Amino acid sequence: MNRRPMFHHMLDLQSFMDEENENISSYLTGRADSYSDSIIDSNWTAEQILLLFEKWTTGITRTILRQDVLNQSRTSRSRQHVKPDSMHQPVLHGKITEIGLFEGNSSAIIHIQQDGYDLLIIAAVHGALEPFLKTFIAEGRSIHFANIRFSNEYLIPNQLCVIDLKKTKTDIDFVISSTQNTSLRELSEEEPPNALLLRVEAPTERGIIFTDGEKKVELYLDEDRKPLKLLLRFGDVIVFYQPWVRELTPGIKSLIYGPNSVMFRVPVTVNSSDPLSQISQHASHLSQDGLLFRNSAACRSLRGTVLKIEHVQDSGKWSSSITIFDSDDRNVRINIKNGVSPYEVMRVVSLIRPNHYVWIFGLIELSNNILSFTSETAIFNTSLLHSIVASNIVIPKSLSIISEFTTFVARASIIKVNCELRKVHKTCQTLVSYKNCSTCKAMIIDDDLEEEFLFKLEIDDSSCDPVTVYGNGSKFPFWSIKPVDWKKADETKKGSLISKIIGKEYIFVLSLGNEQEFCGFGDDTVWRVDQCIRPVGDVEREVRMIRKFHEKLDVENNTIIDCE
Repeated sequence: MNRRPMFHHMLDLQSFMDEENENISSYLTGRADSYSDSIIDSNWTAEQILLLFEKWTTGITRTILRQDVLNQSRTSRSRQHVKPDSMHQPVLHGKITEIGLFEGNSSAIIHIQQDGYDLLIIAAVHGALEPFLKTFIAEGRSIHFANIRFSNEYLIPNQLCVIDLKKTKTDIDFVISSTQNTSLRELSEEEPPNALLLRVEAPTERGIIFTDGEKKVELYLDEDRKPLKLLLRFGDVIVFYQPWVRELTPGIKSLIYGPNSVMFRVPVTVNSSDPLSQISQHASHLSQDGLLFRNSAACRSLRGTVLKIEHVQDSGKWSSSITIFDSDDRNVRINIKNGVSPYEVMRVVSLIRPNHYVWIFGLIELSNNILSFTSETAIFNTSLLHSIVASNIVIPKSLSIISEFTTFVARASIIKVNCELRKVHKTCQTLVSYKNCSTCKAMIIDDDLEEEFLFKLEIDDSSCDPVTVYGNGSKFPFWSIKPVDWKKADETKKGSLISKIIGKEYIFVLSLGNEQEFCGFGDDTVWRVDQCIRPVGDVEREVRMIRKFHEKLDVENNTIIDCE
């Protein structure tokens, strides 16, 4: 029988997350205020906490953390109310309270009441909507607009809307009569359908995928119409009235908005027994409106140990994959295509190394144990989050137990330094000594390389034999000399620079690496330095006290040691 890998992390944060989720949930129980109807989802809570760790470098207390999460929960569950003088106007949701005319002409206007807000919005009616005035656009009807704009106090005519139908005979007769004898198999540019009865499948980069139960079609949305996704939900059944048909890709027909196109939502619930939220796979009041990947039934979140990270370049385009041993003891592969995720996300991906512990939210499941990044994916590498150590969320442990862990945090002094210059691949910061990068498998040319310091340090906290660790120069804040100046320095100058850090104490964030990562510089299994942090606050005062104590002992023993 194959043994499952065993990983023990100081930096997985799971016990901390469980404790905070329980405390926040307990705080909300029985509250008779604006938080009272928030149901905190554990994955949502974890993501908000990690976002705070990413935003702040230090000074995070549990009080600050909990208040931030509570504020985010209140904001996330609330729709933003629209005002005519507001700068950002993504969507408008409301009920029609009155239909009227502009003074001096026959143009129709409707008054819209937003839920829980007294201010009425007056909207001019787009020409495509006029045929439905006083039938489906009538008092008491719900209507939703996206990409809204105002002229003075009036919402300018807007075709980008969804009208909610009701379970009345008139509405159902409209659905049946307008969509009968139409099918996605018979789409024609010359004779577009009068209306189509479709179900929302998924968003795409270009628009939205719909199905009629047999065949799928993409609704192409230009940039001005892409906010329509914020008005729809996965599984919505809609009547798309008077669409146009175009062959945007050879041999493949797509739907587009025509001058008289209108979208209606049919009061039918699909897959209602599987109410999945945008964050985890559990019902949550924190689900937001919109056809977002986070609202998809295929949305997944996971956490675990990185087993392997690969970057591949094909025809000038990069793609990556991460294999993770997750919290359910599964090996999960995650695919990442360049250009799908924002730069900030790809920067985190480029710095991931084996045995790091990561939390990932907003993935899409492609098949069993194979997931993919989307434009909404967020990833956090706990080994590189400065604030969880600087804010004492994770407390250093004795080096005597380091062999029990995969990621570790220690406070120790540097007692020996070995330093040399090596070549690193600019793209992924991997040390290279061959023509191919061991991480991204790319062929290396001189322009792809830059020089970087490689350190081999021995660190000691007096609890056991010294521990050897390895790291690139960029990980050490105490090292400011540039490679070009190092080359010019003589051995005396180099020795002086190294001697200044001997005896200094730092907090080391470590993870298990391997010999290949350091081009044979280390052993088969080595400790990688992910962060080296100068002790601050109480820790620094403690270090000064210890040094003073040892200086006193040295004086008493007539031994002089330079502690600086």
